[in-house]
Amino acid sequence: MPALLSTATISIISTGAINALTDSRLVIEAIVEHLEAQRQVFARLEALHEESFHA
Repeated sequence: MPALLSTATISIISTGAINALTDSRLVIEAIVEHLEAQRQVFARLEALHEESFHA
């Protein structure tokens, strides 16, 4: 199990650029508790997902 955890940890990256998430299979958001900011981020993530899904 430690080897699996090590492999998973190496794959984790942090970014503030939504376009960097194009090939990501999982996105964990950590945004301030501000509803409008969250809506904007999720709308951009959804659009990015749609672009990469239909490409």
